[in-house]
Amino acid sequence: MVVFDAQRVEATFPIAAGAAGFSILDGQRWLDWVWIHPFERGKGLAERAWRDLEQTYGPDFKIQPPLSPAMEAFLSHNDIAPERWRF
Repeated sequence: MVVFDAQRVEATFPIAAGAAGFSILDGQRWLDWVWIHPFERGKGLAERAWRDLEQTYGPDFKIQPPLSPAMEAFLSHNDIAPERWRF
């Protein structure tokens, strides 16, 4: 599991504002789920977190369905290759 720090709230310690879970199946890494606190949605955290995920896990991990309409829109908007998430 990966935890995303809040971007809109300042404190003397990190505050979790989202998370993602990964698994590995037959040698392929899969993003199983993502959650971002509603307060952080639409504020750039998802894009920042996505860049970090691809830097850490590589740009070829697959995205496990089913996907919400919001996640499909995010993937399309950010030009994530359809073969990574359309099954």
